[in-house]
Amino acid sequence: MKQFLVLLAVLPLTLIVMMEFVLDTSINSKLDAINDVVYANKRIAAAEGTFKYVIDDLRQQIAIIAGVDVDEVDVSETYTGNPKSRLSDASIKDLVNNKEAYLIHCKISVPIKEMKALGELLSSDHPKSIYLIDSYFASDYIGSAQ
Repeated sequence: MKQFLVLLAVLPLTLIVMMEFVLDTSINSKLDAINDVVYANKRIAAAEGTFKYVIDDLRQQIAIIAGVDVDEVDVSETYTGNPKSRLSDASIKDLVNNKEAYLIHCKISVPIKEMKALGELLSSDHPKSIYLIDSYFASDYIGSAQ
């Protein structure tokens, strides 16, 4: 009888730990897929010299993967001018002093809502996390920097 009571006490705790492991694996799979999509779109943006042409498509792809609304995915580029070119009118000295002359900066934030298994049962607050990608990458655009 004592062993049965111990089993009743330990079994729910073991199940919670197993559910946390499964949720953690699921979240890591989502983050890996988001990283793959961001990398592919960064290569497209590098070829075009700007991130502004791929932002809408990227937001939709990330929203589908993360299971959130498109409006919750924030994708921003700090530079909104003409495409950045590797063949700019700036001299080599200017490029050495100003490394951002041909770098594209993008910031992507995605809400991750399910951070705890059985979150509604174990606590009243619903923990939420923001996955942030803050990245610089070199432009491969060879057109003129207008």
